[in-house]
Amino acid sequence: MQSFSHVPLGKSAIRLLPVFFIVFLGVSAYGQGFGSIVGTVTDGSGASVAGAKVTVSDAAAGFSRAEVTNN
Repeated sequence: MQSFSHVPLGKSAIRLLPVFFIVFLGVSAYGQGFGSIVGTVTDGSGASVAGAKVTVSDAAAGFSRAEVTNN
């Protein structure tokens, strides 16, 4: 098996490593925590309910979040 530990890196490659890591971490973190749920909470008669508590959960991920509607 060939080892690449002795392959010399040029100065430009070493300078680009921090940029690579910043871009990689930024892209991987981009999808975390962004999203929205849009809809209308209604009662039995079809009227909108303002200030309703809505809970979103994902049992597989162990995630749960509760919010109050804004309309």
